[in-house]
Amino acid sequence: MLTLVLAFLASAQAVPVTSTPEGLLKFYEALEINSMNHTITYFEGRGLGIKLNSDVHEGDIVLKSAPVLSLCSIEPFEFSPYLKGLPSYEKLVARILYEKFIGKRGNFITEYIHSLPVDIDTPDFWSDEEFALFHKYDLYSLPREVITKNLTESHNNFIHRVGKLIGVPKEALEYDAYLWAASMVKSRSYNFSKDTILKLFQITIDDDEYKDEEELSVMISLLDLANHWYQPRSSTFKGRVVIWTHTPVPAFAIVAGWNQSAGNEFFYQYNSGLNNFDLLTAFGFVIEENPNDFMILTFSDVACFEYKASENSCNYRLYPGQPNKNLIKLFSIKWLQNAIFDVPETESLHEFYEKIQEENEKHAFIQTLWSYRKQIIPRVENMISLRQVERDRKNAKTQREKIIFSYAAAMRKTIYEHLKSVDRELLLILAKGLNLS
Repeated sequence: MLTLVLAFLASAQAVPVTSTPEGLLKFYEALEINSMNHTITYFEGRGLGIKLNSDVHEGDIVLKSAPVLSLCSIEPFEFSPYLKGLPSYEKLVARILYEKFIGKRGNFITEYIHSLPVDIDTPDFWSDEEFALFHKYDLYSLPREVITKNLTESHNNFIHRVGKLIGVPKEALEYDAYLWAASMVKSRSYNFSKDTILKLFQITIDDDEYKDEEELSVMISLLDLANHWYQPRSSTFKGRVVIWTHTPVPAFAIVAGWNQSAGNEFFYQYNSGLNNFDLLTAFGFVIEENPNDFMILTFSDVACFEYKASENSCNYRLYPGQPNKNLIKLFSIKWLQNAIFDVPETESLHEFYEKIQEENEKHAFIQTLWSYRKQIIPRVENMISLRQVERDRKNAKTQREKIIFSYAAAMRKTIYEHLKSVDRELLLILAKGLNLS
C-alpha cells in the first residue's frame, strides 16, 4: 500500500500518492503473489492494493504473507549490536532508517521501505502555525513539547548508539527522518505475542532484554497492501482482522471482516472504536459524524466529593446523542444539596437520589436536567461557533488546515448533539408527567 495510512479524509478525497510502486511490484510478480482469489493492482490516487477476483465471505482468509516478507522488531541486522537495551519499538525504527538510507535497492525489504509514503498529517509533523491554529479553536491542549518529548529522547538514544558508525549518512540521523520512521511504525505495524513471533520467525528471543514487553511489533509488507477505508461498517469480523496461521506453514493472513464482491478493492477497515482524537494523533485524519467521538468537559464547581473524593475536579466524556448519565447524576446530587428536600441522616446523597428516582419524583429530575443544561451552555457559547468553523474549513489553504477545521467542527457537533439529547429527555419527562405519552 502506497497511500498514507489514512487514505481518506473527512471529505473522502484520496491523499496524493508520494511513492512509486515499481520496485515492489516486480518482487510481487516474481513471487507469484497473485492468485485465483485476488490480484495486486495499482489504484490511481491510492497506490498498490488488492483487487478481488472472486466473492469473499466474512471470515474467509483473503491473503497470506510469509514471515520472510515481513520486518520484525527484533530481527538482527547491521545495527543490532549497537542497539542492545533499547525497546523493540526503537529497534524497528532504526531498521527502517537503515533500509531507507543504507540498504541496497533491489532487496525486497529495502524496496518495501522505499514504497512507504514520504509524508503524513499527524500533529507530530505540524508547524508552529498549525499548532497555533489548533489551539485557536479551543480544542484539546497539545503542547508540542509534550508530543515530541518521548520521540526526542528516542532520537537521542539512536544518535548516541549509531551516530559515529562509519558509513551512516548524515540524513539518516536527522530528527525529521527519525520522526518519519517512528510514524511508519506507529501507524502501520501490528503487535504479536512473543510466542507467536518465535513460531513465525524462529529467532531467539532474549527473555532478559524483552522481559517488560508482552508483545513485539511487526511490519507486514504484503498485508500492508490492503488500502484503508475510514467509514465504520455495520458488521465486523469477530476477532483480529490480521491473524497468524500455521496451516500448512506459519504465515500472517488477512481475514475478511464482511462479505465483499468480485471486482471490488479489498479495504482494511480502521478500528471502529477509535474517536477523532485518536485518529488525528495516530493517523492524521478525522471522521465526520464519528459515533465514537467525544468531548471532555471538566467541572470543578460541582459535588465531586462523593463521586471522586480524591479529586478536586471531574472529567466527563460527552458522546453525540448520548447524555452522560454519571454527569447528570452528579448534577442531581448537587441540586439535591440545595433543594428543599431534607436528606435523612441515615442516607447518603447517592441513596437519596436513587430513592427519589424510584419514587418517580420527576420534578426533581427535570430541575436537575435543566440545571445541567445551563451549566454546559456557557462552554458551548465560549467556543468559536460551528458556523465560523465551517466557513474557515471552506477557505482552508492546506490539507492540514482542512483536517484541523474538520476536527473543530466534529467537536462542536458532538456537544450540540449531546445537548439535543438532553432536551429530548426533558420533553419526554414532561410529557410523562402531563400524561401525554
